[in-house]
Amino acid sequence: MHSPSRWTSSTTDTRVFTYYPWQLAYTSSVVKRDCDVVVRFIDGCLEKCTKEQLAQKIVREQPTHLLMEPATRTWDEDWWVMQRVKAETNALLLVAGQHAMAHAGALSQVVDAVLLGEYEYTVRDIMRGDPLASIQGVWPNPRRELLDVATLPWPEDT
Repeated sequence: MHSPSRWTSSTTDTRVFTYYPWQLAYTSSVVKRDCDVVVRFIDGCLEKCTKEQLAQKIVREQPTHLLMEPATRTWDEDWWVMQRVKAETNALLLVAGQHAMAHAGALSQVVDAVLLGEYEYTVRDIMRGDPLASIQGVWPNPRRELLDVATLPWPEDT
């Protein structure tokens, strides 16, 4: 079953249904399994964070990388969070999902990497330190081949 990852997200509106961020959760699990890095999975929608609260939570972790799957509906808030995190931590900004793919050319001018299609192994390669220019699935490089879902660990559930 495929459903939009977070297009229904809304900050602090407790009446809004939001989908489970399945692709982000799988990505977190792949990186934890395959890389020697600390991964922190923060679900701002589930926690009903304001943009300020979400940015504060992320900055507190002092990330070297930030992966977000922004939605068109929440782009302004998501971009605000990314800018705040970048300013305070200099984290590498990675964006993925439908909005990022639809605006890859423009977004590539303001973030460090736009990820195309299924990005679980693309992020893994980034976290391993592979050069962005050599990684399939990082715009403007070609997409990766479709992945074999049997290679994925169970998704993050926190």
